[in-house]
This record gives sequence, structure tokens and C-alpha cells, in this order.
Amino acid sequence: MNVTNDKFQYLAVVEVGTPPQELALVIDTGSADTWLPSIDSNICTENREACLKFGQYDISNSSTAKDLQKSFNTSHSDQSGYIGSFITDNLSIGGVAMENVQLGLATRGEGLIPISDGARVNGVLGLAFETAENAVITNGSTPYPTIISELKAQGLIHTQSLSMWLNTADSSDGSILFGGIDNAKSKGPLISLPMTWPRNPAKVFSIQFTSLSASNGGPPVTLTSNTTILPAILDSGASAAMVPSFLAEAVFRYFGAVTDDPRLTQAGMGNGGVVPCNLSTSAGTFEFGFGGPNGPKISLAASELVMPWANNLTFGDYSPACLLGIRGWDSSHLLLGDSFLRSAYAVFNLETRQVALAQANTDPVTSSQADVQEILPGSNGIPSVDHHVPALPWPAILVDAYKEKDNATVPARTNASAPAVPSKKAPVPSVGMGTAMPSVTQAIHVTNLPNRPSFTALGPANLGTAGVYPAITVKPASPTSSGQGTKVPPKPVKTKDQEIKGAASSEMKVTGAVLALGITMGMAAMVMEVLWN
Repeated sequence: MNVTNDKFQYLAVVEVGTPPQELALVIDTGSADTWLPSIDSNICTENREACLKFGQYDISNSSTAKDLQKSFNTSHSDQSGYIGSFITDNLSIGGVAMENVQLGLATRGEGLIPISDGARVNGVLGLAFETAENAVITNGSTPYPTIISELKAQGLIHTQSLSMWLNTADSSDGSILFGGIDNAKSKGPLISLPMTWPRNPAKVFSIQFTSLSASNGGPPVTLTSNTTILPAILDSGASAAMVPSFLAEAVFRYFGAVTDDPRLTQAGMGNGGVVPCNLSTSAGTFEFGFGGPNGPKISLAASELVMPWANNLTFGDYSPACLLGIRGWDSSHLLLGDSFLRSAYAVFNLETRQVALAQANTDPVTSSQADVQEILPGSNGIPSVDHHVPALPWPAILVDAYKEKDNATVPARTNASAPAVPSKKAPVPSVGMGTAMPSVTQAIHVTNLPNRPSFTALGPANLGTAGVYPAITVKPASPTSSGQGTKVPPKPVKTKDQEIKGAASSEMKVTGAVLALGITMGMAAMVMEVLWN
């Protein structure tokens, strides 16, 4: 399967319709709707470059397409919104076809981000629960089968489940396995914990966050108290990690990040931080803990939290400025995107409502058929788990805050030319809707940290007084320079031949880095090989 990592998002190439039309969709565990941009929508007519890069869908050119005459309406945390209608058509992932899959066809978008500014939503492959579909949340519609539901219903996997290995930010390969796990992709124990939410069953992949510590080669510094329990959503459709503002402030202080430059807000990066790009060479790490002292702990290297900024900003000494992959927001839950998920091997079982996490194996990995295990139906849930930790009691103040949120309405995003979708009480807010959660920071305590400079690998030349960096200045990019201030070009889609071996020494050779079938215990586990430059 052809996909690309633009540093801001992970894209999977699928084929839709008869004859097939190729599109690159954002891989999104934070939403359930899979949707495509229509060729005659303003999404494509106002920014032809985006649709030429990511693909577009022409319903009139597909003999297997059917318009269901039902309104489609969704929005995402980048504040872009889309309307259109639901259709059914054939969908192929890596040459493995499904028939009559329900999809959203977006005929209009609003709040669109120019492709030159980095991340651009131009179609989504939704992987969350059916109950997280936008129409279910906003107006109580009956859920329709999602992509994962269809994979099981059409006999391609045994359980609605997937495992994700994104590898490092600058790596050339990674994988998603539908219906199974790959033991070669993790190191250390695989520990499972329940999907849970302060009120009502979780509709997204959310678990309990309990600790955060930082280290710069010395003893770790704890940034949370020993009573911290907050919801954390694992969302591959988000590039950064969003954390409550009080926690982000502690992280920014530890990094010595610039947070008050107006260009952050102008670029839609409010509550974010800017650091020198050479922070990526630091030996510093952050460790996220989940489920209490016996739960999984995932360590993130500083290099995984430093993201290029397309605006070519530099500090006063002309050293390149990069975005920090952690941002604050006025909410009491964490939204952990790709900057976190690259360091974790994450397994999601939608049927038993379990998540299992282990440290990702980022060493050169060659998986064999023996490494792949199918996730079978039953209470055991996920194979190769070292142990399971139960859910902790939620703090009462958090439950009360989310109870108040349950009684609020969630407005649907729309535009002036189309009728609004009626809103309704939403028991769990939609991440895709970009809805803010209640703030309960008064119940949480953070270790007081002294003002400190950033990691020593930055060197004194980049530091201002008291660990504050010089003011950010703009330096024009040089087309011939490979050093400071050079704009990072978009990553092209990478293709290559890859052999994937199945049971009984069966073998298929696939062109273009693909979703193939790895046969395990007589049942198919779908392997989506994620490749990018």
C-alpha cells in the first residue's frame, strides 16, 4: 500500500470504485467516518494541488457507486468541516477488495488549510468505534458499518482489531496490522488496560493517563503527582500530543520553549511551543505512564517531539526553529497523536474494548510469519500480553465535570449554503468535532519546577538569559542552502516492491508497498505496510 508521512500526518493509499480511483487518506484512530473529496467540490476546485497530490473521487466514473441520498457532515480538530452525502462503493486496500462499503462523499469543505502550510485533511480512513460516527454523536443516527466492521463482516479478519507501529519520524517503513499483532514490532512487556472514560463507555480509543516524567541523562523529574488520573485518547489522525494547559506549561519550562510568539497563533499553533531544531539530537526523554504503577510506560526521545515548521522561522542567531510535538489546551484529557504513537506499539481490540501498549522496537525489524499472531474472538482479547491492569476509579470531580458536559449539546459544523445537522446531547464528545472537554485543573497537582534551560545538547549559543531563547525572526529560505532556514519540501509517495509470505510457504509479491494477507491459524490477518520517504 502506498502511503506517505509528511511529518504532520500518515496517509494510506486506497482504491475506490469501478474502475478503481486512487486516493490517499489520513489514517485516523480518532474518528469513525471514512470520507472522500468529490472531484467537483470546492475542496478540489479551490486547491487543485491538494487533490492532485492526495486524490479525488468522481462518482460518475464508478459503475458500482450508489448515492444513498443521506446527508454527510463531519469536522476535525484542525477546525475544517465537510458536508456532502453518503454513498456505497467498492473499496480496495492493498488489492484486497470489499464490496458496498459506506463512505462519506464531501462536496463542500470549510476552514481548509492550504497544502503549503503542512497538514491538510483531504479524506480520512476512520478506524474508531461505529458509535463515534459524527451522525451518531450529533443527531443520534443509527450507526453504519465502519471499515473495520466491514473487514470482519466480509470475512477478511476474525475480530475488529488492529495494531499500529509507526516507527521513527525519519524512518522509511512502518505497519498497521488488522486482526493481529506482530511481536517483532515491540520490545519490553505488552501490557493491556481497558478503554475507559469518566462517564459512559468510551467511544474512542481512550485509556487512563497517570504519570509523566522527564530526563536529560540524569535522574528523571516527575511532572505529575502520584494521584493524577486523566483520560488519554490515542489518535493517529493528530500530529501532536495535546495535553491540559497546566501540564503543557511544565513541559515547556523543562524544554525552555518559546510560547508567546504571535506567529504560533497565526499559524494555528496557539498553546504550542517553539524550540531549536537541533533539540532532536538531545539525549533527553519523556516517559508517559498509563493505568497506574503496574501499567505500561512509553518513553519518547526528544527527536520524536521535534517537528519541522513549514514557515522557515529561525531564532535570532538564525538557528532553525521547530515546533514541539506537545501542545496545551483548555481541557482535562490528553489527545496523544503521532508524536507519541511513533514510540509505542499499540494494539486495539474493539470487541473486548482493550488497548495494549509496549515500547516500539525501532531497531531494524524483519518480521517473519512466526511473529504474527491473530487476535481471536473471546475474553482473552489480545495475545502475548504480559499482564492486564484494571481501570482505576475516576476522581469524583472529573466524573462530575464530564457529567455536566454530557448535558451540553454539541453543535455540528456546517456552512451557510447547507442546512445544519440537528445537534443532540452527546454522551461522549467527538474528537473529530474538535469539542473542548471540561477543565478540572483544580483537582490536579504538578510538581513545581525551577526555571531551567533546555537540554545541554542545544549549546549556550542558542540560549538567552534564564533559559529563554532569543526572539524568533524570519529568514527567507535559500533554494541552494541545506542548512538553517531551509524549507522542508513535501514528501513524495514512495513505492517499492515488497514480498510478504503467508502460510504453507505461500507467497505474494506486491508492487507499491501494500496491504497483504498474512495467513495465521487458517484466518486472514491484514497487514498494511506503511511506507514513506
